[in-house]
Amino acid sequence: MRRLLLLAERPARSLPVAWCGGLTVADKGDIDWQEGKPTLARLEADWPAFGIDVRDAADDGLTGIVEALRASHGNGGALLGRFSLAAPPRWQWYLSRNRFEEADFFARFVRHASVRQALPELGNPSANHSGLGFGMEQPHVLTGRLAGTVAEGGAYKRFRGSDNDLLRLVRAFTAAAFEDRYSDLLTYLSCAPWSPWFRGVAWDASFFWFDTRTNVATTLLVTDTD
Repeated sequence: MRRLLLLAERPARSLPVAWCGGLTVADKGDIDWQEGKPTLARLEADWPAFGIDVRDAADDGLTGIVEALRASHGNGGALLGRFSLAAPPRWQWYLSRNRFEEADFFARFVRHASVRQALPELGNPSANHSGLGFGMEQPHVLTGRLAGTVAEGGAYKRFRGSDNDLLRLVRAFTAAAFEDRYSDLLTYLSCAPWSPWFRGVAWDASFFWFDTRTNVATTLLVTDTD
């Protein structure tokens, strides 16, 4: 019982994060907790300096799970993107404290030219979904949700392999995406149909992993309809 209480008392937003470009927060001790919070207007002004670059997503460990999802989500599909992120100082205040939602990061991220270049199928995100529905998820739990999404399949098809086949696919994906370094991750999930690409029925999911050691974000999007 005491252990459960300790877990419940742990601050949810004090996770460490490391940024490239000379902006490094190695651990919680390096964060100035007395530093004032930048205004959203200042974030808006600094957004053009936020670096987002497309990375190669052709690794077999990544594409295997995408192919499995496309096979079972025949009326929708799956998309994968990988990006290097570099935050200017005011943005670092929010992201080093794992406050992506408060900074409205995701709505800006999916509209960035690099993301639109890598994932042109997404079109224009909907204004009806503030923050695009993303919420924080515990990293290990998000892997479980990914496994469940693959296992359950789409509207008419389920995953055709064995349980071991499924787990091999998931392990290959997590190894390729972040080398199974769960303690280095900030992770988010949305089930909202925030883009015209989503079918808006019951099989929409957007997974987001940010590897704080490599500054690489991996996003996997899934949809289907009956």
